[in-house]
Amino acid sequence: MNALNLPAFVILDTQQDDHDLHFFQEMVTQPPICPCCGTVNGDLVGYGRDMQIFMDTPMYGKRVGPHINRWRMKCRDCNSTFLERLPD
Repeated sequence: MNALNLPAFVILDTQQDDHDLHFFQEMVTQPPICPCCGTVNGDLVGYGRDMQIFMDTPMYGKRVGPHINRWRMKCRDCNSTFLERLPD
């Protein structure tokens, strides 16, 4: 378990200033299935990463910004690209 109580994520780094808490994190596992055609993990390849920021409820009187480093995946079967799904 991590500081944000999200078991599917691992926190890589934490930064804070006077007003904000930033948690840089990524998923523990890669997506097993293509959402477009249903192909399993063997035919999916990493196609880069995309950092997304979400705003969460305040903690310790500061705004909380989880930064999620998501895999961008490419399916070899249907040639589509997609971001890994976030379970939490």
